[in-house]
Amino acid sequence: MTTQCVEEGPYYKTNAPIQMIGEGRNGFTPQICPNSVSNDRLIMNGTVRVVDANNPCGRPTRAMLDVWHADPEGNYTDIRPSAGDYKCRTRLITGDSGFYTYSTTMPGRYASPALGPGFRAVHVHVKVTPLDSNNKPIGRTLTLQQYFALDMYMGKNDVCTECRSDDPTLITHLQHSYDIKTFDGVHDILLAAIF
Repeated sequence: MTTQCVEEGPYYKTNAPIQMIGEGRNGFTPQICPNSVSNDRLIMNGTVRVVDANNPCGRPTRAMLDVWHADPEGNYTDIRPSAGDYKCRTRLITGDSGFYTYSTTMPGRYASPALGPGFRAVHVHVKVTPLDSNNKPIGRTLTLQQYFALDMYMGKNDVCTECRSDDPTLITHLQHSYDIKTFDGVHDILLAAIF
């Protein structure tokens, strides 16, 4: 089953800084949102793969991941194009293996009064674009939100009823590593072979 598409949301901002995740950069984990000892840390990794009739589990593909999320207090940075604030935003370019990784703060919950009373499930926004060896787009961009299992605001409790926070292709199961305030997750992104 391919990863499902979800709306972009109102807080996307173009031209976030680019970080490479090339082959041979062992030990390098891009930072998205600066962390402090008072915040929970999130470390995510996975592989971007293209699914087709010959590769039902997917073949790895080079990709750009445009990643953004709310800060630990549930606030997004200024989205005006003229504002130079890109806190909690980056673009990651994978190598040919499709492997991605990033470290960031755990996003905060926030209310969305325009959608009604309640809160959004904790999430990270990702736009995934497959690339050729020259980092030129070769397919359609998939927009998704990465959710985290056991969040009490997922599914029917999420104020955003169209955001699919109960879709299993968007949910990551986290575990603790290093210490009690560090969460690790693996989320493979499976793209449909439409080029």
